[in-house]
Amino acid sequence: MAASKSHKGGVRACTEVKRVDADGRAVAERAAAEACSAQPGRYYADRHSYCLSDTRITYTLYDPGSGAATGVGEISLSSNAEPDANSGWWNEEFTATVTKTEGHVSSLAVNLTASCTNACRMINPDAWGTKVLVLRRSISSHVTYSSSPAKGTETMVTPQYSLKLYQPGDTPGDSYHNWSLPLKVRCDAELSGYGCVINQLQAVLKLPLSKYGEAAATYWYAQAELADHWGAPDNPLSRNKDEAAHKANRYRT
Repeated sequence: MAASKSHKGGVRACTEVKRVDADGRAVAERAAAEACSAQPGRYYADRHSYCLSDTRITYTLYDPGSGAATGVGEISLSSNAEPDANSGWWNEEFTATVTKTEGHVSSLAVNLTASCTNACRMINPDAWGTKVLVLRRSISSHVTYSSSPAKGTETMVTPQYSLKLYQPGDTPGDSYHNWSLPLKVRCDAELSGYGCVINQLQAVLKLPLSKYGEAAATYWYAQAELADHWGAPDNPLSRNKDEAAHKANRYRT
């Protein structure tokens, strides 16, 4: 994510979004980040979830005459979401923590809103309104996405975000940042109801011998030794949309 700058009303400020080294992480109290296994400043995803870990966003206030920096503030932003394979809506939880205030910046106003593309709408686009936080204070809340593609179709949803970060007393919106989730959430109504997953990540079927015994061994043999290699990397599993075929396959199995 890149920096965003602005110049309004004689006050110049900028926000910068960056990854941080481990030494810079000790202060924040981040419930969402602790649930995310990504490196700081990066996204992590599996088929049923995605999260953002400890992205540091810096706000710098400049003197309009000399151009010298007069203060710096920083927040840590983390998020966590779990699209539902059996539902067309999901929440994304955000936590913002003020990790630095220096000079003329003594507190930060934080406003985070979300939107989404294609057959998707926001039930709750505003995470927490505008909250003013001082050093080491956090705010947590969620936004809610809802996708309802037409029956028998699918849609690729991209969550998008807009963050306003400024010192109270400055012009709201002077410094802001916009970005998108680097992955897409696939929502479809191909079977009964709706469902959403991160479909760029292949589904994995786990059948441990300790739990399924001879059945697991049989499936392993079919995957490894039969010509079609069902479910192996060279022939990944795919969805069969035919309900009658589902029943027939289960009967034959």
